[in-house]
Amino acid sequence: MEEFNLYGKIISKEQLPVGGLSVQAFDEDPVLNPEDHLGSSVSDQVGLFTIQFDKSKFDDLLEAFDRTPDVF
Repeated sequence: MEEFNLYGKIISKEQLPVGGLSVQAFDEDPVLNPEDHLGSSVSDQVGLFTIQFDKSKFDDLLEAFDRTPDVF
């Protein structure tokens, strides 16, 4: 099964890393099953996070037209 990794860094408005924040990722599909939860993570002490998920988290009938998640 195809796997995906979403990487990011949480920073404050002062450009400082923010650790300990919960981060969630969703796939937006406007027609069917509009908000597929892809996964979650918590930012580390330097603000970094990784969310890993596989294709089964967003695979639906529209998959033939859109083969990657629309993450928000």
